[in-house]
Amino acid sequence: RESIIRPYIQLLVNLILDNELHRVVDLGCGDFHIMGQVLSAVREQRFSCDYTGIDVVQDLIAHHVEKFGDADTRFLCADASAPDTTLPDGDILIVREVLQHLENADIAKILAKATKYHYILVTEGIYEGQGVRYNLDIKAGPYTRANKISGVYLEQPPYNKTNIVHLLRVPEDGAVIRT
Repeated sequence: RESIIRPYIQLLVNLILDNELHRVVDLGCGDFHIMGQVLSAVREQRFSCDYTGIDVVQDLIAHHVEKFGDADTRFLCADASAPDTTLPDGDILIVREVLQHLENADIAKILAKATKYHYILVTEGIYEGQGVRYNLDIKAGPYTRANKISGVYLEQPPYNKTNIVHLLRVPEDGAVIRT
């Protein structure tokens, strides 16, 4: 939906340009619809931006390599939580609506690998309201925590991350998309 997508795209474009983030790593690149728009806007400003999109779906990555891949835009098929996976170097790691599908142990593994980035931009659908249960553990898969009155709250146990800045909050269907 435009009410969610447009502010997010503008936030990313401004973040990349204002902080001169030339190397972007996108964990869970999905259909590349949003990041394709971000890269277009950034490159229209004649800003050099090297992009690596990562996803676990091999056919999707093969499609992206063929359709969008070039010297500045690469795609990798990988499971970021796997012990043998090393995340590519970059200035920023973008993780949009990925962690909510993972078990807490896998989220912790990804966060440990993400410490090498200057910025980590995490966007998740979360529940905010009475009775919230922070970081309820789930089995990895297509479902999320939002319908269980939960979400991924990196500032809460078991993660207890500090230096978190909430840049964008967009209400959606009884939950909030938080970046």
